[in-house]
Amino acid sequence: MDVAHEAAVVTEEPVALRFPTGVILAALLAAWIGLMALAPTLQYIRWNREARVAPAFAPLTREVDRVRASIAFGLGLWLILPLLAILVARGYGLP
Repeated sequence: MDVAHEAAVVTEEPVALRFPTGVILAALLAAWIGLMALAPTLQYIRWNREARVAPAFAPLTREVDRVRASIAFGLGLWLILPLLAILVARGYGLP
């Protein structure tokens, strides 16, 4: 090894670990979708308990509409994830 190469290695600054912005956005979006899926799941569990107690149980229309809207919104967000993957693959958010 020559002296010039050794000097370059010694003065080299450490590389900081940085995640591309798209990866961070995708992770946050996936976490948000997961948390949003919690509400309909808990509602289904409540309805199941009530249906076991009272076999003639029928959920309220507004509750069903709210669960449907939440699921539809979550599915819409899932459609954004491939877009973020494309952006990350093309280098979006890199320094």
